[in-house]
Amino acid sequence: MKFEGAACAGTDVRIFYRRGTNTAPMALCAVCPAREECLSHALQYEEFGVWGGTTAKERRQMREEMNISLKNLAEEAVVVKTHPFCGTEYGYQRIYRMAKKGYEWINCQSCKDAHNHREQDNRLRRASA
Repeated sequence: MKFEGAACAGTDVRIFYRRGTNTAPMALCAVCPAREECLSHALQYEEFGVWGGTTAKERRQMREEMNISLKNLAEEAVVVKTHPFCGTEYGYQRIYRMAKKGYEWINCQSCKDAHNHREQDNRLRRASA
């Protein structure tokens, strides 16, 4: 998600999805003029990663305290690319490789759909061969 004037603009998004202590994105968020807007978005839509200077666990606690639940962007017919190559087989493979390297898994339905579509195509090709 891009917010005007965000300190993270142009930063490799993978740093926001690392497991464990994640100080690099927190440092960016601490000085970011778009932090409040980012956090507001994240409380509504983002389940994983660092957003608005908060971790996924912190946002879950905030949602419980505020009695709000995550919204599904797809249900609201808003198209948002959550990462590079979103909605492609390559995007799915990239997420998979990042998770194996220790980054937090991104639950991207667009990429899962692209992967499932390719798998189905491959099965049909093998069956017809």
